[in-house]
Amino acid sequence: MDDNPNMCEFRKAGLPIYFLVGGPGSGKATQAARLQCKLGYTVINIGKLLRDEVCSGSGNAKLNHTLDTGELAPQDVAMKLLKEALLKSLCARKPILIIGFPRNVCQLQAFEKEISQAKGTFYLDASDCTLKNRQKFRGRADDKLETIEKKLHIFRKQTRPMIEQMINTGRISRVSAGYNLCRREQPDCCLALLHPRSMERSPPTRSLRNCTKLYKVRAAVSRQTPDVTRGRTNLVFVQNRCLVRVDPR
Repeated sequence: MDDNPNMCEFRKAGLPIYFLVGGPGSGKATQAARLQCKLGYTVINIGKLLRDEVCSGSGNAKLNHTLDTGELAPQDVAMKLLKEALLKSLCARKPILIIGFPRNVCQLQAFEKEISQAKGTFYLDASDCTLKNRQKFRGRADDKLETIEKKLHIFRKQTRPMIEQMINTGRISRVSAGYNLCRREQPDCCLALLHPRSMERSPPTRSLRNCTKLYKVRAAVSRQTPDVTRGRTNLVFVQNRCLVRVDPR
């Protein structure tokens, strides 16, 4: 553990920490914003912290290069920025959601050694094709074609092995994120796992007989979902810590 007195104070506070991980374009920032709005979580976006660090004129040429090329930021820089953000979050005394971190096993181990173990991790799972298409349309300055390919390559080679390891040890909740972001069809999937009372329980249907829980997500929960505004209902079920969205027929 980090012996810095400030970090010791942070650990004593006992604030629950959650990770939100997923490929580039999986909807991490959108889901985090909803959790912040509805549950009051403190959100720490490592990508934003790194971009702000570059814009501040810190003179870190290596960091500038990694953001331009889509590579992972140096671990020491990422950990330093995370620690600073975590200390600032002490005043709020609310649960913390870290998005975009960790990206590999080494980062996970460093966080657990120097800070603490996360209470839970959410993995927004979407296909490579879906991730690539979303990045093309979201309009960020670093979303160039070659950068997108580089980010996906790093995700496949470094982040997915970490996620698979966490799944095997039961330390992660997999969330289906294969909805169409261009049409704003994004349910409150992480909210469903953290705060299931926000959904109305419904009896299982024959086609979903093996589901352990079945919820109807109504307009009060997913106001921006076109299916709901057209009078249709999105079905979401949770089985083996995995939340899946099912389009009604």
